[in-house]
Parts: sequence; C-alpha cells; structure tokens
Amino acid sequence: MTNSGYKKLLGFIIRNKLELGELLNNFSAEDIEKGILAIPQDLFNKDLKMLIMDKATPYLDDYNIIFSNGTVFIDATLNLKQLGEINAKYMLTIEDFTFNNLTHQITFNYQEDVKSLGNMVQSLALKTAALKGPYLKTAIEMSNISFAEVHGNLITLNLDDINFIKKIPSEIELKYVSSLDGILKFSF
Repeated sequence: MTNSGYKKLLGFIIRNKLELGELLNNFSAEDIEKGILAIPQDLFNKDLKMLIMDKATPYLDDYNIIFSNGTVFIDATLNLKQLGEINAKYMLTIEDFTFNNLTHQITFNYQEDVKSLGNMVQSLALKTAALKGPYLKTAIEMSNISFAEVHGNLITLNLDDINFIKKIPSEIELKYVSSLDGILKFSF
C-alpha cells in the first residue's frame, strides 16, 4: 500500500470510528501485522446481529452463521407472509473471491435446504414456489436485491453495489485464505 493508501485508510478509520470501535475487538493485532484478516463467526452472530436483523426486517426472524471446513453455513428462519415461517439452510463454498481496486465480487457454490414451518397450505405453496427454480434465486428476484445474481448452483455477490464498500479505500486488496474453526480468513 502506498503512502496515499495509508492516509486514505486512516481517514476511513477515523470517519467510521464509532462503528469500528466495537468491531475492532474481534480482531487480533498479531494477525493484522502478519497481513491476515481473521473474521470470527461471532462478529455476524453477535456483534452485527441486531444491525443485520434490522436491515432484513420483517423477513428475517433469526439466523446463525458457521465458518467450518472451507464452507460457510447459514441457518435462517424467515417469515414470508403467505408462505409463513420457513427454515432455510445454506452451505456456501467460495468459488471466486476478487477484492481489489477494480472489482469487489464473491462467487459461491451453494446448496440449499428449505422447509416450511407453517401449516399444510403454506407447505404446499412453498413446494409450488420451488417449481420456478432454486428458492434462493426466487427470493433474490422477488426482493429486487441488486447486488446478487444466481445462475444454477452459483450465487455471485457484486459488493460494489453495496454503499458501505464504496467507503473502503480502493488500495485495499484481499485474498481468500480459508473458512475453518469459526474463522473466515483473508490475506492483504
């Protein structure tokens, strides 16, 4: 990173110090000094949970994320009005991770297991929705989520369409390392 890059990074940190203050407790200075960004699953399951739940209201009732054996597991309880309460489990494996000054994009290979927790009519309606294709694709299309695209068993997240990413200095480059033992690791 250039001198200009350090200045932008420090400016970013200072501008966002309130949001970053508590989050920094999740990271190790030793890892950062080695060029490793180790993100614990508790960051999403505890520290950011209320923020995520607030953004996903009224559809998301609860969720849990696990980083294990090269995979990201998501277990979510959703409330989809006419379809009722649904349990959706996803197993995501990173196929491509590009995070540099030009592109911020992640492609996952995914498997889904979606079940109705509602009555028999809601269960039948959920099965009918599956005729259109994967539930994830239908949900993204219905929600008009602009940064996500599903093709077959792949989902691509274009992080450049998320406002927060635009605040990150363009000089920061990350490479995916692993997802093991509750920690998602990137090098920089």
